[in-house]
Amino acid sequence: MNTGLIQAELRGRICDRIILMSGPIMLIVASLIATGPVLVPGRPLATLFAVSGAVCLLLGAFRHRLSTTLKAVAFVMLALLLFVSTQLLFGRQAPPSTMGLVVVLFSIVFCRPGITLAIVAFLLGTTGFVQGTGLTLSPLAQPEYAATIRGSWTYKVIPLGLGVAYMAVIGGSLLGAYRRALSRLGASEASLEDALAARTSELQQALNVALEREQEMKRIAYRDELTGLLSRHRIDRFYDDLPEDESLAGLPHNVALVNLRDFSDINDTYGYAIGNIVLTEFAQRLLQACDRRDLVARLSADEFLVVLRWARAQGSLDEKLAYLQQQLDREIYVAGHAISLRCAIGVASYPEDGRDLSGLYRAARRAWARARSQGSHALAVFDPARDGRGEHRLAMIEELRGALVANAIHLQFQPIVRLDDMRVVAAEGLARWQPEDGALRSPAEFLPLVDESGQMQELNLRNLRQVTGLLDSWRADPDLAAIGLSFNLSARDLLDEAIVEQLDALGHGRANAPLGLTIEITESDVVSDMDALRDTIRRLRRRGLRFAIDDFGVGYSSLARLHQLEVDVVKLDGSFIAEIEQRQESRDLVRAVIDIAHKLGALVTAEYVQTAGQVALLRDMGCDFGQGSFVAQALPQVRFEHLVRQGRAPDTLKYQYC
Repeated sequence: MNTGLIQAELRGRICDRIILMSGPIMLIVASLIATGPVLVPGRPLATLFAVSGAVCLLLGAFRHRLSTTLKAVAFVMLALLLFVSTQLLFGRQAPPSTMGLVVVLFSIVFCRPGITLAIVAFLLGTTGFVQGTGLTLSPLAQPEYAATIRGSWTYKVIPLGLGVAYMAVIGGSLLGAYRRALSRLGASEASLEDALAARTSELQQALNVALEREQEMKRIAYRDELTGLLSRHRIDRFYDDLPEDESLAGLPHNVALVNLRDFSDINDTYGYAIGNIVLTEFAQRLLQACDRRDLVARLSADEFLVVLRWARAQGSLDEKLAYLQQQLDREIYVAGHAISLRCAIGVASYPEDGRDLSGLYRAARRAWARARSQGSHALAVFDPARDGRGEHRLAMIEELRGALVANAIHLQFQPIVRLDDMRVVAAEGLARWQPEDGALRSPAEFLPLVDESGQMQELNLRNLRQVTGLLDSWRADPDLAAIGLSFNLSARDLLDEAIVEQLDALGHGRANAPLGLTIEITESDVVSDMDALRDTIRRLRRRGLRFAIDDFGVGYSSLARLHQLEVDVVKLDGSFIAEIEQRQESRDLVRAVIDIAHKLGALVTAEYVQTAGQVALLRDMGCDFGQGSFVAQALPQVRFEHLVRQGRAPDTLKYQYC
């Protein structure tokens, strides 16, 4: 129950009934019970009415009701009249009421300015009239008359009756106020219930409209308009909703990227209207070929994606993909045209190849690119070793750029021994890269990327500066002064003017003086621009450099080209050496190459020597030098120098290799 409403109603009823009735009742009671020589004591009555008026003024001000304010004004006027009447009837016998000032103050604070001015004017005017005329009604103040009134039965009965009437008025007012409050409360509750029901109905309708709009927006966003398949946004949402915690993540599954091949030719030949029909039919075939639990979406014009949620085992996956391709690679008849459809399918695995649509799409796209090149069987599953090469290559190229800036690519040195006494006489400088992960990278792994990314010249110049600085330091060390050093450059590098200028500067002022540096040229490179290459080699040989043909026997060179280039050393490829212990034909071939090289004035180095038997056979064949795992792998500079000091070559061998 609303207690506030009941309290407000009670206050209103009390103000309207009790206070309104209390003024006249108290006037009559006070008149009957007055004692003394005065019949009507003006001071108490004036005070009574002043207080009643002040209360009504307060309620009127707080409730902002005009009727209450008017009642207060009536009480105040009555109090003033009593005050004036007292002065008229009894003259100076009854002192004035002290509540006159209170009435004036309450009037000023709570009443309107016009009413306040009227009260003050009335008070001043009446007082002035009385004082000016000297009017008095003293005959009424006779003791005999007052005694007659007090001795009558009405003097005793009327006050009691009026008191009971006063209490009845109070009780009736309270009871009426309570009943009226209950009635108003009931009506208010009914009204509130009706308003609440109407508002609830409005809110429900608004909510239903919002839900319908949301569903429509989802339908538009999550469905492809042309085919009715799911959209890319829906697949994105599917992976966004998967928990990140692996223990709660979605079950492993596969994602198949299906591409309709040569679809642009269909559009160009038959028009876009026919093309849309073909796409719609292809989408329906794909949807029918998939399991009802799979998610089938169209990503772009001719690109579709299937989330194979229940084909995880390799056997079931292969069967599923083969079935898909069989159902999709069929003819379709549109507007009298028989159009042969073919598709290419690339597959990625969740979570190995990606945990969101973006990662899985990239992996499936790379597998699809490989599948497209396989002809009729255009189906491939993502393989990081083959399909991840592009991403790995870009990452490694960027890492190589940082390694060059940080000088993280350096040379290690593989010893070259003279086979007659197995003394170290030279070393081949081999580039090595050890990234921050600590795994040493071989040249075969990163040098092709250096070349493809256009960083080879910078690497060669860095290595060349390291080699020349190392040779200068070795010449000042008696234990290392006789050691030669070889360094790999391609034929294209030797045609690079910047590299040639630096090599030429090494021999400046040392015409025909051996520098201890041998440039190794890969055999497969010597076929390009032979004339320019020959001129460069002759120019640099006059400066004291020596040249070697590396990996001889695996490229396109011939003995005639070998003679044209006038090289100093021929390095036999390991494929010649690997079987000389088992096959006579290999031994005969190696022996013949060694003899011809010697007749052309070149020394011979056997690469990839791995056993003592190979060393013995090569020595018997007249091979001059050897290098390989039997001697030592490529070593850091400090370890190589330590190895040389263990068995220093005689001074008579100085620069012989070089």
